[in-house]
Amino acid sequence: MEEAQTIPARRGKAAFVQRGQTVKVINTHGKQVVDTWAFVRHDLREFMSMEHTRATLVKIMPAVGDCLYTTRRRPILKIVEDTSPGIHDTLMAACDDYRYGLLGCTEYHDNCTDNLWAAMHALGLTPPETPSPLNLFMNIPWQSGGALSFDPPVTRPGDYIVLEAQLDLVVAFSACPQDILPINGKAGRPTEAHYRISDPRPESGTRPRKRSRPGKKKTLAVPRAVARLDTTAGKIRALAGKGWSDSEIARALGIRYQQAYNTSHRPTRDYDPSRDGRGRRGSK
Repeated sequence: MEEAQTIPARRGKAAFVQRGQTVKVINTHGKQVVDTWAFVRHDLREFMSMEHTRATLVKIMPAVGDCLYTTRRRPILKIVEDTSPGIHDTLMAACDDYRYGLLGCTEYHDNCTDNLWAAMHALGLTPPETPSPLNLFMNIPWQSGGALSFDPPVTRPGDYIVLEAQLDLVVAFSACPQDILPINGKAGRPTEAHYRISDPRPESGTRPRKRSRPGKKKTLAVPRAVARLDTTAGKIRALAGKGWSDSEIARALGIRYQQAYNTSHRPTRDYDPSRDGRGRRGSK
């Protein structure tokens, strides 16, 4: 288990997380909203999407046992524990400098959008865009008439939520700098929060990856549906869509790593496993 890491007040932090590991996000002082993002590690263009999650769960507030979904509708994080009252937001976009301009600021204001980009850059990465975040501990009540409001968090100091990675990913946080609206408490004082990354728990349904012994490479079996595809590019994209890393694809197909990387990261239409290598829809 790693030591708890600080998400500084008004700033962001990002980290690599392996499939099966858990991320514990702690509301240290009880009143801090933590904007949270997750990107698939081998392809940052696929990321946790609140729009896709709401459509899959058919509700606007996820709870323990629910997964959060990517832009390709794959589970990326699963909520496995939550000691808070369970009030989190999936509706509001990350704040940005333009938002604070609308709230009356005439000079630059710290914001979650810039915090995300700074945190990713600290890892040598560039996000493809600023997705709508999972706003942990954010209290956005809604009324039957459709009205929304920005209310203070209902969490207590030390409340936390635990998220289990369903894919190898990059997770990013922002201790929201909002100090005009009361989402970080009526006092309007953003504070630091903390997170801790832990190895898979014994009862977890997701198996950790076993490390190969030095000098021994794991044998990777290409699924039959993929092996039947006509082109190497098609096979690369299909395996990438199944969550294989570029190095695993290169080993399994007997190609250079650079070829796997270039093909899997090149923009293309999503792979459809119901079609064969010639673009024809296959039979069941």
